[in-house]
Amino acid sequence: MRTRSAPLPARRRVHFPVRCGACGEPSVHLAHGICLRCVRERDDGVVRLRAFLDDHPEATLREAGLASGLGPAAIAALVAAGRLRTLPADPGDPACDLCGAPVASGRFCAGCRRRFSEHSAHRAAAARARRR
Repeated sequence: MRTRSAPLPARRRVHFPVRCGACGEPSVHLAHGICLRCVRERDDGVVRLRAFLDDHPEATLREAGLASGLGPAAIAALVAAGRLRTLPADPGDPACDLCGAPVASGRFCAGCRRRFSEHSAHRAAAARARRR
């Protein structure tokens, strides 16, 4: 006859500190590779950026970055994630390698990327048709 034993205690997860990708401080809780303090600072910058853009809708990327404290890469990531509208370009901002249009990130503008993907899809379909 078996007797019921007390349930085993749940395993405790041991979290070891790792370095934050933004500030380099050791932290146990990381969200997307950065510590909670850096997440709060980034989110505060986003709030400042949106408030600035509400007051200055024609502001350029450089002006918005100076006003919010966010760098151009952080602002470009927000635009790419769809959390922010595209900002007008400054004369020194990067341009598309093919047509020269301003780009928020990467080497090509949205139009050239779309044309390239359509062209690639067309070539792939033609290659599949030839194999049949």
